Amino acid sequence: MLAEHAPDSTVRVRISVWAGGGVPDGMFQLRHRNATHWGPYGSLVREVQLNNEETRHNNYSMMPELVEDVCNAYRDEYGADLKQHYMAVLKPRMIWFIAPTPDARRPTASDASKQPSLTLIRQYVISCQTAVQTGGIDRKGIAVLPEDIVQVEDLP
Repeated sequence: MLAEHAPDSTVRVRISVWAGGGVPDGMFQLRHRNATHWGPYGSLVREVQLNNEETRHNNYSMMPELVEDVCNAYRDEYGADLKQHYMAVLKPRMIWFIAPTPDARRPTASDASKQPSLTLIRQYVISCQTAVQTGGIDRKGIAVLPEDIVQVEDLP
């Protein structure tokens, strides 16, 4: 996907050579080789993600970590920064999908929705404590299937 959306043919060829996990970046290699890092990760409550400056929850709407790792490797290898290009090309989206019930030790999205502090409609402040209580989702390397996607929301 990164090669397909490369800014020019030189970048396309160089990134294509790295296909299959040959990206010369330590973080990429760590994430690529260890299923613990495969995600996909996300927030169970929309407001927690959209207010991550307040909640200190990871911002999953920015550049994906693996893309950032590839950009870092490209900068180190070839001296060119591709981050701005890919930030302009890759549009952040919030994906709403159906998933199996989370681990019983963690609150579910429906549990979280019962807490009035979670809804911006009622104008409550979302706190770091709320973010910890609602947790997130880690699919542990299991892809979200197209038929499980309920809604796609473009983010600004």
